[in-house]
Amino acid sequence: MKFEDVKDSFRKSCLRRVSSCAAPTRRRGPSASSRASLEGIRRAAIVVADFTEPRPNAYCGIGLAQGIRKRVVPSAREGTVLPFDLANIPTILWKSQRDLKQKLTHRHLLLRPT
Repeated sequence: MKFEDVKDSFRKSCLRRVSSCAAPTRRRGPSASSRASLEGIRRAAIVVADFTEPRPNAYCGIGLAQGIRKRVVPSAREGTVLPFDLANIPTILWKSQRDLKQKLTHRHLLLRPT
């Protein structure tokens, strides 16, 4: 499963509920894209992160989001072993891109402000 496929699922489920959606790039290191991703987290109402493949930037992003009290929606492909500090956070476990899109859409409905 490609990272781009997961990002596409995030975007499609997000756009059903809000008018715009941003997703981080996969570049690593202290680049402009990393700073832009962190700024996007600061502006986001909900932060969705996938942990199927271990990526330090994703762990950093989820920590920042939690630290500034953002709503966090972690996901991972079924069978992924989550690190101990993520194991206690309700995580969307998905089998396919279709399954991920459905579960994200359902979670967005639950998180929607009333």
